[in-house]
Amino acid sequence: MFDLHGGHSEKGVGTIKLKDEIVTVYDLVGEVKMSPIVILSSCDTSPIDRNHNTTSNAFFLAGAKTVLASALPLTSHEASIFITRLLLRVKHYLPKRLAGNEGIRMK
Repeated sequence: MFDLHGGHSEKGVGTIKLKDEIVTVYDLVGEVKMSPIVILSSCDTSPIDRNHNTTSNAFFLAGAKTVLASALPLTSHEASIFITRLLLRVKHYLPKRLAGNEGIRMK
């Protein structure tokens, strides 16, 4: 889970801001062991109006199997609500699905 600032210049590569340093995840490819699931709670990590050199694509190249990223700018308040709801649902429903239960039933 990465809760930080993201960016993507018009013709550059996707970046994330770690404290006072702006980093491209492409520098980490082949250097770190990546989690199979990455959640990016930051702006422009997979922007719809930029090139393919996105932060989310860099995490895929670094070894992630699933990446949840934002296509548009978002506020930290919106992001925190979404991530909280997502994690609560995973915690509640995933064990039921893995156990073979139906999980939620639609009315």
